[in-house]
Amino acid sequence: MIEKTLDGFKLYSSITANGDAAAYLCKGDIVSQDLVEYLKRTMPLITESKCCLQFGGVIDYAYTLDRRLEPLYMTFSEFKGIWRYLGGCFKYGTLDQTWR
Repeated sequence: MIEKTLDGFKLYSSITANGDAAAYLCKGDIVSQDLVEYLKRTMPLITESKCCLQFGGVIDYAYTLDRRLEPLYMTFSEFKGIWRYLGGCFKYGTLDQTWR
């Protein structure tokens, strides 16, 4: 699998005029450390825990099991130095809730 990098994101942004990292990434992508650090510096940090990092504003909404509409955030996890984009997850969650 190809790693998504900061240079790739900058190229994507310049070609598409879209600076939205959620549009650049797909659920399951391996993400470079430099892209994660860039997002940490440029986006609001929502959650930083042992299981995940969540950045930015709300990227979508989804219903919880008890039928509450809750926001979804860009979510990343790290295991043995490899970062992965998990998709749009509830705050503190790691299960993608988006339909794309």
